[in-house]
Amino acid sequence: EEEKERLNLYVVKDKDGDTPLHLAMKGRFMEIAFSLVKDNLQASFLANKNGISPLYLALEAGDVSLVKAMLRISGNYVSQGRKFDLDSQLQGG
Repeated sequence: EEEKERLNLYVVKDKDGDTPLHLAMKGRFMEIAFSLVKDNLQASFLANKNGISPLYLALEAGDVSLVKAMLRISGNYVSQGRKFDLDSQLQGG
């Protein structure tokens, strides 16, 4: 599974632990962010080295439509047998 994630460009991390979705959010490339959210179920919930997830960045930016999209996707993510700690994500880590 670890090797699978290394090959998955949606979840690959840079030296700061940022994924492409983190970078899209930080650069305010919202169309790209929406696309990344739709294309990968786990991308919204992966924390960087500072414990910040893209979901947290979307909340911080006040982007309600993106937060809703991420949470809609989260239902699919959990239903596939994977879990995430939403409370932790909302607190930035």
